[in-house]
Amino acid sequence: MSLNGENIKKLNDTVSYIQIIDDADEQFLYYTDTEDHLYKVDKQNGKEMKITDQKFSSLIVDENWIYYLNPSDHYHVYKMKKNGEQNQLLMDKEVSDINELDNWIYYKIMVMRTSSELKRMGKEIHYFQSISRCLSLL
Repeated sequence: MSLNGENIKKLNDTVSYIQIIDDADEQFLYYTDTEDHLYKVDKQNGKEMKITDQKFSSLIVDENWIYYLNPSDHYHVYKMKKNGEQNQLLMDKEVSDINELDNWIYYKIMVMRTSSELKRMGKEIHYFQSISRCLSLL
């Protein structure tokens, strides 16, 4: 697509969530469909490939791994190779709002009904660290 909106190419009709990272993969874009299944689509030819039947939420794609929340397992944090192999549980707590920065995965967990904690874990070493605690008043 050009900056003026010309040369637009439609890739598919079922995208629910997409994350685009320039350096993560030169060939593919990764997205979940409306049923939360993970796909990749070739940027050049538009060919779609379903990676797995497992459900996904909140994707982070880097050079080697896909980090995600698993809605079928209480939104625990997992990672898998970009080809769908080596699926690994990283944290067995319910998590929301994962993001990545400088080899850290930042996430939020509910501590009680009225508060949450912002934490981070190392992508390679899986070192866990608390960042802050947020209290909300009802």
